[in-house]
Amino acid sequence: MNSRFRPQKRRKAPAINTASLPDMVFTLLFFFMISTHLNVKPDKLTLELPTIEQAETLSSEDSDAIIYVGKTKPEHPSDKWEYLIQMHDKKMNILEFQKYIRQHFPEKKSNAAIPVILKADRNTPMGLIAEIRKSMHQVGMQKMHYVVE
Repeated sequence: MNSRFRPQKRRKAPAINTASLPDMVFTLLFFFMISTHLNVKPDKLTLELPTIEQAETLSSEDSDAIIYVGKTKPEHPSDKWEYLIQMHDKKMNILEFQKYIRQHFPEKKSNAAIPVILKADRNTPMGLIAEIRKSMHQVGMQKMHYVVE
């Protein structure tokens, strides 16, 4: 009878076993390292970005239309430097680029929301940039962002 009236002791919460916590952390770290896509500078084109005195930072929107314009490295020292356009890991001249854009972005109305990010060498002829801009407008892409240093 004595045991019935004994005051009950407060039970402590059981300790949380953290032995597998490092395994889970490294598994998540490995997963994110593998699944993250990094935009890297194209290695076949030389880019020297223009500098400006004042700029506005844009929000980091994901864009399917990142265009690089730069000089190709000549195979021989006597060869001329040629400006090429790179998009989706494909190098092309302006005519190939115009065809590629029409094939890759066929619907005009749905393309209006896609921002175009242009990374061009500071010595790129303005005529080439104007042709790229004109090609993007023809498929309905109106938002154009220029990357500078």
